[in-house]
Amino acid sequence: MSTDVNISVEMILEGLLHNYVQLVLNPVTDLGTVCQIGEHWFYFGGEFADAAIPIKYLAEIPLGTIATEIYESLNEMKNSCETEDEYVYYAYYLSERKSVLTKRQFYIDTPLGKLKVYAKAETDTSEEFPGVYIDLVTDEFPEGDMVACVEYDSYFRRLQACVYADRTQDLPTDVIEIGVEGEEE
Repeated sequence: MSTDVNISVEMILEGLLHNYVQLVLNPVTDLGTVCQIGEHWFYFGGEFADAAIPIKYLAEIPLGTIATEIYESLNEMKNSCETEDEYVYYAYYLSERKSVLTKRQFYIDTPLGKLKVYAKAETDTSEEFPGVYIDLVTDEFPEGDMVACVEYDSYFRRLQACVYADRTQDLPTDVIEIGVEGEEE
């Protein structure tokens, strides 16, 4: 069996950012980190991943490195007769999710580049921080560099804007509560 869909590092990174590619605790040993895409999971990160819980792994390893490790593991599946069907599943799953998200995005031209505005997830669920990301797409960052996120904070039940003014950090530099009149739950 073969697929006309190939998985790229960018597809995996997009999945990690949008939470449809997840790092989870190994369900067999309850120790170590594995990658879950859709309903299936697999090993991907070597000895450190096998020993670290997902939150520690995410804290210690850059997201781009994680995406590359996952990509390399998936490529091994693609090239093996025993796991090629599994690769096809992951390829179509990632392609389908990217297609859904692409329908929920648009671009705004500015003198500094294009602002890419896109939904955080495929569907809007109030318990899962629904909102939009805003990236700046330039020659230097053709996939986009996040500048802000406006979302509903499901924990505090408020709207907030998270500003990413420091490109070297994955955490927002500012979180601003947005005052909205309405009923409290």
